[in-house]
Amino acid sequence: MTMRRTLATTCACAALAAAGAHAQPVPTASGVAPGEAENDDLSVLRLEELMDLQVKAPTKLPLALRDAPTVGGAIAREQIESYGWISINDVVLRQPGFFPAQDYERLTLGARGVHEGWNNNHLLVLVDGVPHNNNVNLSAYSWEITPLFMVESMEVTRGPGSALYGSTAMNGVVGLNTVSASNDRPADALVRFGNNGWRTYDLLAGHVFAPLSFVVAYNHTESDGNAWYSYDGSGRTDATGALARFPTNDRRSSDYVFTKIEGRGKLAGLELQLHYQYWKFGTGHGWVFYIPDTPESMATNVQNLSLSYRPRALVDDRLQMEWVLMWQRQEVDYHSRFYPASVLSTYPGGLTEVLDNETNSLFARGQVSWHIWRTVTLLGGVENQLFVYTGDHNHQANFDLTTGSMGGTFPGGELRSLPAVLEPVSASTCRGRRDACSAAWSISPPGCAMTSRPSATSTSPAPRARCTTRPSSS
Repeated sequence: MTMRRTLATTCACAALAAAGAHAQPVPTASGVAPGEAENDDLSVLRLEELMDLQVKAPTKLPLALRDAPTVGGAIAREQIESYGWISINDVVLRQPGFFPAQDYERLTLGARGVHEGWNNNHLLVLVDGVPHNNNVNLSAYSWEITPLFMVESMEVTRGPGSALYGSTAMNGVVGLNTVSASNDRPADALVRFGNNGWRTYDLLAGHVFAPLSFVVAYNHTESDGNAWYSYDGSGRTDATGALARFPTNDRRSSDYVFTKIEGRGKLAGLELQLHYQYWKFGTGHGWVFYIPDTPESMATNVQNLSLSYRPRALVDDRLQMEWVLMWQRQEVDYHSRFYPASVLSTYPGGLTEVLDNETNSLFARGQVSWHIWRTVTLLGGVENQLFVYTGDHNHQANFDLTTGSMGGTFPGGELRSLPAVLEPVSASTCRGRRDACSAAWSISPPGCAMTSRPSATSTSPAPRARCTTRPSSS
């Protein structure tokens, strides 16, 4: 449920009004940083100036929006705050080509007329250029569990980004550029309330020291959701023989902690980030549209720890390098009630399953760009992701769910241990790339794009791309 749907009225109060940790001003087309000119509102910029705002997600190189060989846009923090957007969904659903879709209890992002499920929405989310999608099914966490309070600017690429990023980006790429510390405004706080018990609390603080700067942000969101008495697919009846109605459980809450440390001086270009997400949710009408007859407990937590190094350009500002290493851990702790008792003869006592497991992945990237001549730049790189799953911490059910052995309910409906949901696996996926239509070192050549500028006011992008991903497992 997004703020767009739940907030009929909003009450916002900003504390520490003289403070706020924001990124360093980004120069506009005229070369004057916002806040230094008479007007820093994007609404007063000319169309040509808006088209010259820099984006990086489409090509992994900083380019003016008009020169990017894709269709997309850039959204500044000021616009996000002005409209009260709190999630990626809030922003992307206002872009052409996307529409709201629903899959079970979650609002998802449909694209180009195709409904997308919650477990793989083919949208890639980059946080400062590092992919943050689910490491199991590669789905993007686009609802309120990924808040925008720590975002300085946002880039949205509408349409396939598979040439650079693989099939995960088939519907588009969302780039979140996080805030950096500023001693001029060291802290921000924001509280918002809405209907359906919606409450959002944001806190952000940062400081710049001589050798480094740091930012710490925290978000908590909770809502009662859409709770009412509803029919379901079970066919259960009341005492009069009419179809019975049951209370839906759409309560949800989430916590997000963000920390960023940036090097300065001799450490310039070095950056360490920690993202911690924890959320709990109800299943609404149930995962198989049978409203549960006993309470459920559904929780997920995700940790992302990334270390990146982007040194200053070398060789007369022609050579630029980027090195990224990120570890992601995801744990699910589900106590699911799929079927209520006395509804299906197969499950006379209902069906309950408990699952607690974790998956880990290690992502690595190395890329080099070389500025050849004028606006011609050659970029090459390689990415590798190692996925590790070693089994479940706990997997139980009150029914024998093992393959080929639907043996019935366990005596007394007790919970018994089951095998792991997946075979233990360690799998590695390697992908290379080359761009600017020039030769480069890579494992496979996923993409090529050229942009021509016939005049100073027109641009003709001509992208050509193919995506090749070759996984290997052991």
